[in-house]
Amino acid sequence: MNPLISIIVPVFNAEKYLGSCLDSVLSQTYRNLEILVIDDGSTDHSPEICDEYMEKDARVLVIHQNNRGAAAARNAGLKACRGSFIGFADADDVAAPEYVECLYRAAEESGAGIARCEYLRFRGEKNPFRPEAGSGKEPEAGSVRKPESSAGTKKEAGSVRWSVCPGKEIVMRMIAESRETAVWTGLYRREVLEGIFFEEGRLFEDVMFSCRAYMHTETALLSGRKLYAYREKGSGTGGSSREAPLKMLDALTVREQRIAYLEENAPELADPARLELSAEILQRYAGLDKNEENAPVIRELMRWREKYPYTVRSIRGSGLRAPTRLALTGAKLSFKGSAAAIRILKKFRKRGKETGS
Repeated sequence: MNPLISIIVPVFNAEKYLGSCLDSVLSQTYRNLEILVIDDGSTDHSPEICDEYMEKDARVLVIHQNNRGAAAARNAGLKACRGSFIGFADADDVAAPEYVECLYRAAEESGAGIARCEYLRFRGEKNPFRPEAGSGKEPEAGSVRKPESSAGTKKEAGSVRWSVCPGKEIVMRMIAESRETAVWTGLYRREVLEGIFFEEGRLFEDVMFSCRAYMHTETALLSGRKLYAYREKGSGTGGSSREAPLKMLDALTVREQRIAYLEENAPELADPARLELSAEILQRYAGLDKNEENAPVIRELMRWREKYPYTVRSIRGSGLRAPTRLALTGAKLSFKGSAAAIRILKKFRKRGKETGS
C-alpha cells in the first residue's frame, strides 16, 4: 500500500480561493493523503469553509488557532502530521492532479530525501491545470522531460523523469541562480524534516527552512513541466506604511542567518551567499521610492551595505549569474547612481519570477 502523505495548508482570510486550492489537493491522483488545513485566526469565512471540507472528506483535518502567521501555521501542521512524506500548499494556489504522485514516485525510485518540481505563476480565477483555462488541450502535468543539466544519477520512473543532485548543490543553485526557496515545490521524507521548523514572526522564513532541509540529503529534481501554480497576489507593496517596508528587510536578516549556518556546515558556500545578500540589498534599494516616508528603510539598507562590503575581484568566479555579477559590479562603482545596473538586476529577477526558476 502506498504510504500516507501529509499536505499542510496554512490559511488566513483566503475565502476567495480556498475552495480551489483544497479541490486541487483532494483531486490528486495519489489518494492516500492527509490534508492538514491550519486556520490561522481568519476573520472572514475561511474557518467555515475549512470545516465544510473536513465534513465532506475524511482526509481533511482542520486545526483552528489564534493568528500567529504562516510560519506558526505550518509548524502546527508539522507537529500534527502523520505522513511518511510531507508537502505544503498555499491556500490561494492550485496543484496539478499528478503533483503529489510525480513527486512521490521520483522520491521512491531515486531514494532521495526530497523531490522537487517546477511551478508556474498565474493571475485570475481559472485553474491553469484545467483544459478550459488554457488552449483547450488537456495539460500533461504528469510527465516531465529530462533536465538540461544535472549532476548524479539520471533515471526515468514510468512517465516521471528525474535526476539526483546532492543537497549542497541545490543550496548553491538557490544562492547562485536566485532560485525560489518556496517549500511547496518539494515533497520531503519525514526524517529529513526531523527537528526543522519555520522561524515564527518573520517574513521569508522559507529561506532558512529550505537551506537546512536540503543541506543533508539528496534531491530528485523533476524538470520540464510545472506541477504547481502560484497565484500572483496583485500589485500591493505595503508601501502605505513605514512598518511594512521595514518588515520586508527580513529578506536580509534570513540571508544573514543562512550565511552563519553555511559558515559552520558548508564554508565554501558562505562567500557566494554573502554576495547574494549584497545583491538583495541592491534589489531592495532599487524597489524603493526615494522619499521621506522610506527614509528609515534607506538608512537601514545603507547600514546593511556597510556591514557586507565586497570587492569587484570577489565577484569573479563566485558562481553567481552574469546579470547579478554585472549589477553588483555597477553598484560598486556607484550604489545610488548605478541606474543601469539596477535595471538589469530588476529585469533579471522579474524574468526569474515569470519562469518559476
